[in-house]
Amino acid sequence: MKRLLLFVFTMIGTAVLGACLFTTPGCACGDIFPARVYRFSALNPIRNQAPELTAQSFLHDQGRGKCLPADSDLCRYALYSHAVLDWRLAAREDRLTDVVLYYRVKARVGSHEFWGQAAVQVDRQANGWKVTGYNTVY
Repeated sequence: MKRLLLFVFTMIGTAVLGACLFTTPGCACGDIFPARVYRFSALNPIRNQAPELTAQSFLHDQGRGKCLPADSDLCRYALYSHAVLDWRLAAREDRLTDVVLYYRVKARVGSHEFWGQAAVQVDRQANGWKVTGYNTVY
């Protein structure tokens, strides 16, 4: 009897956990976070944080209206977007040669502040990391 109850509760718990982790919210808003990394915000504390530092430096500069090289498509898009005032890392997707970092970002238009989402792609270079992609949804 104990084994049967243990089995039943294990199956129910697994189903609930699977439903919470692998479903996206029913929202009419834009969402750039891929479903496979959605809700995985508890990141590994011993991860390589160099890509995150590179992305944070990019977001900081973008918020101040700076981006180099200014004539690149990446910088044109970043400087045309709303200036980022604050950011919170929501998820991270590690791939072979690059890392995509997904942030909740705060911007302002006039006196109205609002939160959106941003994805920053950082590629591994011979001498470190370089931002090669940036996308936002507000």
